[in-house]
Amino acid sequence: MPEEFHRIRRLPPYVFAEVNAAKAKARAIGEDIIDLGMGNPDSPTPPHIVAKLIETVQDPRSHRYSTSKGIPGLRRALAGYYQPHLGSLEFSKQLLARARVAVAPGIGFGEHGDGHVRIALVENTHRLRQALRNVRMFLQQDNAGPAEADLTVAAQ
Repeated sequence: MPEEFHRIRRLPPYVFAEVNAAKAKARAIGEDIIDLGMGNPDSPTPPHIVAKLIETVQDPRSHRYSTSKGIPGLRRALAGYYQPHLGSLEFSKQLLARARVAVAPGIGFGEHGDGHVRIALVENTHRLRQALRNVRMFLQQDNAGPAEADLTVAAQ
């Protein structure tokens, strides 16, 4: 087996590997983790969705970033909590440990991502509402967010 390139040993741990290890550890002891991180399909994509994706990707107007900024109240509450004193990785670890909600730390997407976390709305509406309740309690524990922050998910 070839020897590992010496510079590899100097690299920091892979951010998403750290979050995945923390999720696995929590699940191993029976914790119910709501994963709003990257998303991971557990069944094949239905054919009508594949067809629509093909149609959409062939439209040049689709070749841009989304203009969606997420759930405004959730964004304000999370940013108000972690920006003053935590990086996105440490915040993501605390959210997982204390609220049982997994998100993707922004630092994993590059050096300018540290002021952000990625929240993938990949759970059903019930689980999303449960996640938002957990996040609200997490923020209230540290008096970081308003008691009635607008952390709402509209039913689809």
